Amino acid sequence: MKRLKGHTANLTALVTLVALSLLIVGCSPSERDSTTESQPGASKTAGVAVSEREAQLTYSRAFEAILWASPALAVMAQVEAGQRDLGAGNHDIIYTSKSMDHRWGGITYNNQSPYWVAGFSVKDEPVVVDIPPARADARFFGSIHDVWFLPLEDFGPAGADQGKGGKYLVLPPGYDGEVPEGYIVLQSGSYLHLIPGRTIPRDKGQKGWDAAVDYIQSLRIYPLSEAKSPRPTRFIDGAQKEYRAQPMFDLSDFYLIDRLVQEEPIREHDKFMLGLLDGIGIRKGQKFDPSPEVAAILEKAAKDAQTSAIEHIKNGESFNPFWEGSAWGSFKVTPKVAAGLASYVFDDRIAHEDRIFNHFYFSGGMYKSFDATRPSSTAYMMTAKDGAGSGLDATKTYKINVPANPPMKDFWSIIAYGTESRTFINSPKFTVSSNDEGVKVNDDGSIDLYLGPKPVTGFEANTVITNPDEDAFLMFRFYGATPQLWERKWQLGDPELVN
Repeated sequence: MKRLKGHTANLTALVTLVALSLLIVGCSPSERDSTTESQPGASKTAGVAVSEREAQLTYSRAFEAILWASPALAVMAQVEAGQRDLGAGNHDIIYTSKSMDHRWGGITYNNQSPYWVAGFSVKDEPVVVDIPPARADARFFGSIHDVWFLPLEDFGPAGADQGKGGKYLVLPPGYDGEVPEGYIVLQSGSYLHLIPGRTIPRDKGQKGWDAAVDYIQSLRIYPLSEAKSPRPTRFIDGAQKEYRAQPMFDLSDFYLIDRLVQEEPIREHDKFMLGLLDGIGIRKGQKFDPSPEVAAILEKAAKDAQTSAIEHIKNGESFNPFWEGSAWGSFKVTPKVAAGLASYVFDDRIAHEDRIFNHFYFSGGMYKSFDATRPSSTAYMMTAKDGAGSGLDATKTYKINVPANPPMKDFWSIIAYGTESRTFINSPKFTVSSNDEGVKVNDDGSIDLYLGPKPVTGFEANTVITNPDEDAFLMFRFYGATPQLWERKWQLGDPELVN
């Protein structure tokens, strides 16, 4: 199988270990199924020894399950982290009053502008997301996503409210109640939702940040039943606090998948995968209780799925080449992928292997107004290699030239993320932005950035400080990108090894 290539040796060792340590059982799958059926609520895998053949099947099913569930895992992990780490409730909003650091576990967030995150369920009744009008000093950019990270609608100037503000009414699946007038109505296919909202301030520095935070606190999220007199929305400051919001690629991910199966509607095109999940003990209406032997196999499969995704980042397969011969690549989102809102559900297949490589390093999901056939106002370039094609080494120093007149209206930033965590590396200075004070500009208008374990003398403000104990990849963002970027008339320099 293509997806298991590279994991055969690990799987063989795992199967050998299981075979040596377990009692090999001779009953057929059908016999085990009949036993399970006769005991409603029991787990198919609980207390059942695992044969070599069953270990192979469990591993392959589990590996595919991680790929399939990757967008939902990204959503559920963020919602769960808000509840567990910050005490967020169903209609609460988490925001960042100051720049985030490595403790903020959201995948590839940007610490150059304030974010807000809201996870909410419409299981009990519809929910209203009240977006205020854009202000002269701040505006929103983002989407309301369902549990599969599919955008229901954008908000802010690029969204349905066009920056004028509006009340978005999110309806649960199969809702047949009254829908009042005056709302932007969104019929959802799931109960759980996530909003990763970004706030764009007009001004630089703390002045802009404070204005953005003030704007965030004019948001309101509440159940429809309280529309006439909404309760005050609770705001939780998550800046510089532990917020472990990424899937962990271990056994815990399968408990999230079980929650997904138990709590969310079943989509027609997912029924085949649900059959595979049944083979690892996850079935709607029954308790997920894997035996220690099965749990070890699931853990191994999750780790190998993570390793595969990391390899795709390191070798560049996760990114589309942007400039000919350059190390930098863009998001692997084709017009076909964008048309399906990054569901990766096509007429002839579901490309869930491709899907994980999107959600592995991107926690913002797709936004509905995105059009891959035309330039976007926000652009992202990524690399885990230097200009010679070698992987970035966190113990070495590199130089990156940003030529004069970069094609953007607002600002650019470069950030180092851990290849394993996909979050900010644990470093005192993991980012540089064109908004930063003290950034040195060359006589020709270009800027030399440095990437290394120590600040470069004379270029301290220009240096991204790496962590020698943490592999990293880079993301260079253009905010307010102009058409010149897509015309390839301007090219970002590759990381060049200095020492």
